[in-house]
Amino acid sequence: MPGQIRPGFDSPAYRCAKQFVAMCMALSIAAVFQILILRQPARQTLRQRLARISWQLNGLGVLLSYLTEAVMPMVEVRRPSAPPSSATVTLTLPPSLSSQDSTDHAPPDWDVVKVVQKELVGREVEIQGELLGLMPVMKCVRSSSRSSSPPA
Repeated sequence: MPGQIRPGFDSPAYRCAKQFVAMCMALSIAAVFQILILRQPARQTLRQRLARISWQLNGLGVLLSYLTEAVMPMVEVRRPSAPPSSATVTLTLPPSLSSQDSTDHAPPDWDVVKVVQKELVGREVEIQGELLGLMPVMKCVRSSSRSSSPPA
């Protein structure tokens, strides 16, 4: 026994019990602060993370639209405007406008497309990771809202 060999030391079981009690006290203090006292910071953290994820999703959408435009450009075909008084309109396009198509443009640089595609995949994985990281914050906010609701 360690207490018999070196006086003044606790036995392993007693030392483990003291560490377990200290850990339980620390967790209970943290839970009291997080659930009862500091409810707003959890909600504020959730709002900030959601705003950051929304901003990242916006950037992902813009980058995806640029990639789509580079790979398959959209060509606007301008049609002559209809006269305001006629009920039936026959649209005829000039030959220069009717022949415009996305296939008339030069093909994109496929190396650049692959780099942008890899960037898109990386951003998507990052956003998915942040969404998964929101789960503990959402649980904390949900538990704090239950404890703060008045009894029925």
